[in-house]
Amino acid sequence: MAFWDFEDARYKGARALAIASIVGVIVTALGLTLLFWNYDEKSSDSSVVAPTLEPTPTPPPSPEQIRQTEIEELRVELKEPIAQKAWDQIEVISKKILELDPEDIEGWRHLGWSQEQRGDLGGALASYSQAISLPGSSPYNRFLRARVLRKRGELAAAILDLEEASKGDPGSIGMSNLLMIFKIQAGREDEVRLMVANYAAVGIKNQADLWLLGAAALALKEGNIPRADASLGGFQAMVDPQLFSELIGDSFFDPYRDNIALIDYFSLSKK
Repeated sequence: MAFWDFEDARYKGARALAIASIVGVIVTALGLTLLFWNYDEKSSDSSVVAPTLEPTPTPPPSPEQIRQTEIEELRVELKEPIAQKAWDQIEVISKKILELDPEDIEGWRHLGWSQEQRGDLGGALASYSQAISLPGSSPYNRFLRARVLRKRGELAAAILDLEEASKGDPGSIGMSNLLMIFKIQAGREDEVRLMVANYAAVGIKNQADLWLLGAAALALKEGNIPRADASLGGFQAMVDPQLFSELIGDSFFDPYRDNIALIDYFSLSKK
């Protein structure tokens, strides 16, 4: 081979190598361009769903949450027996509530109420006393215990309870009037006369409902039917009909229910 032929062959080989290198670079560049374009299209495609995080599992309820839920369910269950005055059911459900929460004031009150209505005065007294002993107890629980104490013949203790209850709720029509009636039954008519005189002296007409039933009871005790009639009429005109029927149903009025002058009032009583 001549020198030039060798050089030509070398040149051709080098040129071929150079061309191959250039083609390789172009192919590589083209491949990268296509790869980038394809990736960009995929990333901009709205149909591609991005990976989602798994939701954090909800922790199971704590024992306290379970207990509170059970108590609330029992409270709902108690509504119908209360409306129907189904005393046995009220007692059963109240005891279930108290098993879950021995400091449930309403549970003790409802238990006492059912026991009282079934004639279990000892049980009712204990239940109302338990309700009174708990923080947040209302004066109404003393009022309820006072009724049971009177039924047991413990008038002095009943009056003390009603006096305390009246201090806690001085605007209660029932507590104010029944306190006067209890005192009449305990032979303390002079105190009631003074109470009536003081109330009348104040002369606030819209508060006469706090004492007119007590005044009627005093008039009946004294045998003054016309004054009792006037007081009962005034009281009836001022209070809610349901409250009137409940208070006029008090056992104090039992001996007077057949009096012809008062029969219209007592026919409305709810015993």
